[in-house]
Amino acid sequence: MKTRTLLLLFLLLGVLQLAVPVSMVWRWEDVLKNGERYYWLAEPVDPYELMKGRYIDLYFKDRQAPVIGNDQLLLGQSAFGLINIDQDGYASVSGVTAVRPEGRPYIKIKISGLSANTVYFSLPFKRYYIPENTALPIEEAYRKHAGRDYKVAVRIKDGYGVIEDIFLGAQPMKEVIK
Repeated sequence: MKTRTLLLLFLLLGVLQLAVPVSMVWRWEDVLKNGERYYWLAEPVDPYELMKGRYIDLYFKDRQAPVIGNDQLLLGQSAFGLINIDQDGYASVSGVTAVRPEGRPYIKIKISGLSANTVYFSLPFKRYYIPENTALPIEEAYRKHAGRDYKVAVRIKDGYGVIEDIFLGAQPMKEVIK
């Protein structure tokens, strides 16, 4: 009886350990498949970390917005940034609130600074991991075309954002480096 109970607990623990990473992968894949696409202006940098490999670190110009309403926000707190689309079709955060907005697109953000009625924040999609063999061509394309518009296509659903692709002008980066 004791052996059977231990075996059952062992199997239950194994299923639970598999369920957590599978649910995480499913959530991000669901955002990529069903999320709404937004374009954000960014400046890419191609750093390297020994344990993480090559990635494009994205610097977004959109890093501050006014507080909406009378919300009390704290440094380091998670909040909700309301997404606005400008006349050129680029997304930005038009305001920050502590309450999840209903009926409007939003992204979960992390507050990194506060002053008067302004919130400084970081967007949750900051790194885009790339295959090792495309890192140098992307870095060369960035240097060659410095000063041009880089935009990042991000899929957003229920406040979660996943980078779909990076564009140089109207061309996806994959086509630029060919």
